[in-house]
Amino acid sequence: MRHLLTALKHDLGYGTGTNSCGNVTTANTPGRTINTYCDITGTVYLQNDNNGHSVSVATSSLTNFTLPDTLAPNGTTTLQTQAAYNTVSLAPASVAAPGQSLYDPSNSPNGTAAYTSYDSYGRVAYTLAPSQTWSSATGAQTTYTYGYASTGWTITATTANATGGASHYTTATLDGLGRTASVQAGHGSTILSEADTTYAPCACSPLGKMYQQSQPYAPPNSAPPGTTNTYDALGRTINVLLADGASHTTYTYQGNFTTITDPAVCASSMA
Repeated sequence: MRHLLTALKHDLGYGTGTNSCGNVTTANTPGRTINTYCDITGTVYLQNDNNGHSVSVATSSLTNFTLPDTLAPNGTTTLQTQAAYNTVSLAPASVAAPGQSLYDPSNSPNGTAAYTSYDSYGRVAYTLAPSQTWSSATGAQTTYTYGYASTGWTITATTANATGGASHYTTATLDGLGRTASVQAGHGSTILSEADTTYAPCACSPLGKMYQQSQPYAPPNSAPPGTTNTYDALGRTINVLLADGASHTTYTYQGNFTTITDPAVCASSMA
């Protein structure tokens, strides 16, 4: 067990000699052994398989040693994955795959990895796509705005077009339980398509399950075609009716077997 002198809120009575933390140290399966090494916070810093394969994890005080800053296969820095986090919520801000570099508008403005910025409520404020060319640091920016009207909460993602100076957007409207009720896409004040989702009570979930999801359509359309799901008393899917209103897939349950019959009346069973 590795010691960390600067870890916050750590009981100093549990040092490197403590072996009663409950962390897995060795996992054996036929033909494979995985050895895991943790620091005193319980965070993994190294795994290997006794066959020359390993992954080392570097952490730092910025996340109180709980989240990985780098993941390096066999300790090779050229193959490592890097990560940076929001200083308030510790949500991922930028993750750089091998060959990429972390992006930060203040400290690393030439980074090539994607970037996510958060507002004071911890919501996504904007994202930057990874760099698409060698001459630019980042790709397109998508800005997120939030609405809290009595008719439904909305989340709108707006991205500027590459040419022409205009932008396109996607707006998701949530119901009172936070489920997606509709998704609209368009540009400017023009709605190009909409897809709606309705939910029904279900025995297996207090939030219900998806009952019907429409195909994307151009509003207004009072009865857009959609896929309809039917469930049994245990919340298992028993029928999926496709948007054409005729084709459907049925599910039959008997003991440990499930029989699925597709629209072509081809049945298959699985245990």
